[in-house]
Amino acid sequence: MQRAEGKPSKLRFYKDYLVCITLGSGAQGDVQLIYQPEYKKAAVLKYFRNSSSYQLERNVYLDINHKDKNNKTVFKLIQSDDNNNILVMERGDCDLQNFIQLRVQNN
Repeated sequence: MQRAEGKPSKLRFYKDYLVCITLGSGAQGDVQLIYQPEYKKAAVLKYFRNSSSYQLERNVYLDINHKDKNNKTVFKLIQSDDNNNILVMERGDCDLQNFIQLRVQNN
């Protein structure tokens, strides 16, 4: 995925989230930093270009959250939108690929 830090987003709102900037863009889709004004929280929105990539990653996030409920470093999936291939997640310290690599190294 190419980094596009600071690039203004084309999409302005998704539900009750303000879409701030595009963090990255690649073959599977786009990752955007979003902000929920009501709760004053930032999150990440991942848009997938096809439903198979979306379903695969959604299932990985659901599996991680299910297995590691007591682990503070796990990514929390806030919302999934099956109709639009969108995942909304808490903003973490690393991406899913780095998380999996760290987990494999420590097991």
